[in-house]
Amino acid sequence: EECDEIELGSICEYIKTGKNKTPDNKKGTLYPYYGTATITGYTNHYLFDGKHILVARNGTMGNCFLVEGKIYPSDHIFVIKNNNKISITTLYYLIKNISTEIQNSSNGSIIKGISKENLLRIKMKIPKNKQLIQDLEQIFQQIEKLQTEVKTAENLYKKYIKDLSEEAIPNI
Repeated sequence: EECDEIELGSICEYIKTGKNKTPDNKKGTLYPYYGTATITGYTNHYLFDGKHILVARNGTMGNCFLVEGKIYPSDHIFVIKNNNKISITTLYYLIKNISTEIQNSSNGSIIKGISKENLLRIKMKIPKNKQLIQDLEQIFQQIEKLQTEVKTAENLYKKYIKDLSEEAIPNI
């Protein structure tokens, strides 16, 4: 497909970073605290609310998450909000597709990282055919639904295993 090559910054409403420490030192229970690779704790405070893309800016650069709701990202994470030129889900998959370029745009000798300026300038290819983007959006929504179902099934499996182990080996 023919594509337009655009800079990431041109399709973002904003790119911000989180904060290093939560007021409750991640001892809360309400909102996830995101590190560069996963949720590393929970807090009763949040910095962002809504649907965002989180991109690791150092360490595991290029690692990204599509999140929704109230979150507290670390200062090692870029928080991206789209500007509605394309859907946030489509933007998420486009960013996942350029994760190697994000890693290659990094600098630093001990802990590599990417600056906000370099991230804003990374080029992405977006199909000119808007119908293709709409068709892909439906596929992305299916993927999200299946990923949610897998996560639910994994949690249920863990619960069943725990229940079985407690039944098989009762506390004395």
